[in-house]
Amino acid sequence: MKISGKIKIIFSIIVVVWASYVGNSQNINFPDPIFKLKLTTTNCVDLDGDAGGDVDADSDDDGEISFSEAAEIKRLILENQYISSVEGVEFFTNLEYLWIPFNQLNSLQISSLEKLEVLSCQHNQIRTLELISLPKLKYL
Repeated sequence: MKISGKIKIIFSIIVVVWASYVGNSQNINFPDPIFKLKLTTTNCVDLDGDAGGDVDADSDDDGEISFSEAAEIKRLILENQYISSVEGVEFFTNLEYLWIPFNQLNSLQISSLEKLEVLSCQHNQIRTLELISLPKLKYL
């Protein structure tokens, strides 16, 4: 019985450590802290299609953006927010509308956003922009 009790304790510890690791790995890493801050604290998600932000992207208010939270977002508006990188936006897989003008972007990697229809990224420092993998893009 003692060995069985020790095994239960060890197994419990392993489960707790694994759950902690898996829970943390479900969040998107955003290299630009301003981008993450704006996603979690500003009304940057347009829910009703009026081109205005209604809520922030952090629906569970944990200060993080999970892959599942990102997948729920269709319209993202982050105009004039001093963002230098939107790395991590590629995980917003259902994004149809991305409005990010007047920031400090040097590059924009959006080739995985196959549902994107509207992209506004003017007044940044982007030198090249690859759009070939965006078959639904209607507005640039």
